[in-house]
Parts: sequence; C-alpha cells; structure tokens
Amino acid sequence: MNRMEEFMTLQRELENEPAALQSTTLRCLERVGRARKRARFWKIPVSAVAAALACFVILANTSVAFARSVGGIPLLSDLAKAVTYEPGLKAAIDNEYVQPVGLSQTKNGVTLSIPYLIADKSQLVLFYSLHSADGQSLELRGAGLDGLTDEFGKKVEYASDCEEPENGAEALQKIHYQFTNGSETPEKIHLELIAADRSAVAPDAPAAANFTMDVSIDHSLFQEPEKFGIQKEYSVLGQKLIVQSAEIAPTMTKITLDTPKTNTALLRNIAFSLSDEQGNVWSGRKNGITATFDPSGDNVRDVYLESNYFSHSKHLYLKLESIGWLPKSMRTVEVDVKNKTASPLSDSIRMTQLEQNGSRLNLTFEKPIDGMNLSQIFSSVYSDSAGNWDVKSFSDRSSENRMEEIVSVNHWKGGIIYLTRDWTPPAVPNEPVVITLK
Repeated sequence: MNRMEEFMTLQRELENEPAALQSTTLRCLERVGRARKRARFWKIPVSAVAAALACFVILANTSVAFARSVGGIPLLSDLAKAVTYEPGLKAAIDNEYVQPVGLSQTKNGVTLSIPYLIADKSQLVLFYSLHSADGQSLELRGAGLDGLTDEFGKKVEYASDCEEPENGAEALQKIHYQFTNGSETPEKIHLELIAADRSAVAPDAPAAANFTMDVSIDHSLFQEPEKFGIQKEYSVLGQKLIVQSAEIAPTMTKITLDTPKTNTALLRNIAFSLSDEQGNVWSGRKNGITATFDPSGDNVRDVYLESNYFSHSKHLYLKLESIGWLPKSMRTVEVDVKNKTASPLSDSIRMTQLEQNGSRLNLTFEKPIDGMNLSQIFSSVYSDSAGNWDVKSFSDRSSENRMEEIVSVNHWKGGIIYLTRDWTPPAVPNEPVVITLK
C-alpha cells in the first residue's frame, strides 16, 4: 500500500465515529443525565461533570484519532494555530503525523504542559504551554539537552530554538530540536526547564518555577525520508558552492552543502525554494532552525525548508534564491574605542553609537532588514588587544526597514575590541541555479 492509499484509508476511518468513542460518550452522557435528573433545578454535581470531562481529556491526550474526530477540542485548535505559518508542520498535523505526550506539571502556581510532539529522524518539535495562576508574564528557559548521548555513547549534536509565549497568551508554543552532524532524534530526552519572569534580563534571576520532565519519542511511528543524491558544484558570485544532497522528511526538507577551503569568502546565509509540477512552492522556514553550520562554525552546511513530504509531487525542482558570502578578510571587525571607529564594515552595516560608562561599553550597530531580521550581525565571541573577553548581552530593536544591534561589553580595560562578524547581506545569483530532483 502506498502513502496515498494509506492516507485515503485513514480519511475513511476518520469519517466514522470510533466504536470506543460511541460507548464512552454514551456512558459519560448517561452519567451526566442521571445526575441531572436527581438534581432537577440544582446545578449538576461537580463529580459528574468531572467524570464526563475526564473521559474526553484522557482520550484526547492518548489518541490523536479520537481528538481529531471531535474537532472542537480547544487543544487541537491550539495545535493548528501554533503552525499557522509553517505549512510543512500543518501538513504533518493534517495527515495525523503527531504523537500525543500528555505531560503536565504545576509548580508554585505555574503550569507547564507538553500535550503533543512531531518528530522524524532529524527533527523534534515539542508543543508546550506555560500558564501562571497570577497572570505573570513568563518565558521558558533551559531547553538544552546537555549531556545527551546516543546508544553508542556518542554525544548527540543538535541546534535548538524555543519560542517565547506572547504577553498574556496561553496558546501552544514550540521548541525545535534539529539534530545535526549525523546525530538522530533520540528515543527519550530529559528536560530541566525553568519558567522565568520575562522582564528579568539577568540569566541568573530567580526562577518562578523549575520543571523536570522525561519525554519519550516513539520511533515506530516515524516515516522514512525521501533522499536525493546531487553532488554538483556551482560557481556563484565568484565562489564555489557544492550541493551534496537533499532529504525530504515529514517535518522538514534539508539541503546539505559543502564549500571548498580555497574559497576567499565564507558562506553565511543561503536561501532555496522547492517547487513541483503544479506550481506549488515551498521556501525556507519562517520559524525554528533555518540553517546549521559546519563544525568550524564558519560555513552553512545544512539549510532547512518547509516540508512537502505529504504533497505526493511527481516532479520537484530545487532553486537557489539568494546567497550571502562574507569575505574572510572581513570576518574580524576592529573597534577603536578612542577614535570611535569600526572596520572593516560593508556599506550595509554601520556603527551608529559608542557609549562608555566606566569599564562598560555599549556598541550600537545598524543593518537593513533583509527578511532574516533576527540574524545577529556579530557572534558572541569578543576579545580585546589584551586577550580579555566578556560580552554581557546582545539586544536588538527594529524599525520598518532597519535593525539595530547593541553589543554590551563588560570589563573593558583599554585597547582595541575585536568582534566576530556573522551576518552579510544576501545577493541574487547572476546565473540561475535550478536542480531537478525528480
């Protein structure tokens, strides 16, 4: 049976109310009905309502098919809202590629819930909600997987991204884990999470609550990705780019790249699109991890697009949309505090302000918003001519078409400051690069 046949069979099954649902619902309604008759004009006893609600809550958190068959359940509605701008994950949900988790803990009046996850071999997406009984505005911290190893004792390599809840919102948010450099999604992860006041800037500020959770991932529910070997070299804007492979999985499409050491520039950003014979187009992800770098941290190795896994396209075309090469000679930026200069900087970046307060410096830089408005200009690596280093924090603010980045440096004792530049503006290739995958 192919995927389309499986999908159609699943759709037919969902059109019929499950037998277990029929009997469960009837028992719940009968119990509520008996309580209602006894109470007459009194309110329904809490125990009866709780029993009816429990029937739905238990099934909704242990059976995705059940939850979908009663589409009015708010939790599933929140799940759909959480992926509004992520068509790949939305398609996974539409095709029931979701695993129930059903974890919830309450500490100090703060409740953390992880109702669902979506995963394949390379990516794990946890859906969570964070609620404070007193209405405190909180964010989740500590979503790292420190010390995680695979079955052979090898350290699991990954990149993570945790969405912050909007002020006053209790909608589901996501934690993305992208497993890299050959590492795969583990069968279990141990989380030690912190709910912190969003207004507390200091990383060591007191926590509102601490949570410990173990999340299991069922690998038997994974579907195999579609893989394409490419191994083609292109000359793009004076540099060599090798497109090694493409992999289309249920949660994302991954393009793996390589760059020769002979290049005079570093690959700092790149954008692809994927299209099919019907004109459907899948672009880079708007949320989560958009790219990961090679072990040196200098060049993009993997770039991630929205998944078209469930589209069943007959033909697929991969197109290079833009690319950002940073000359190696411009990787290190020298800041002369005395003369208030920074170089080398391209025309797209300028230092707009340098404030000194004792041994603390605030350096303000500005760049255009290029569609990747969260891209930092500089990495968190700083040093001075005496070999000291300490970057306190990065912050940014943006207008309609410009973004400011403020680098706060502590314990400056004089001399030149060296910043490591990460960002460079993307450019459109002079010649189109289009690869036929199938």
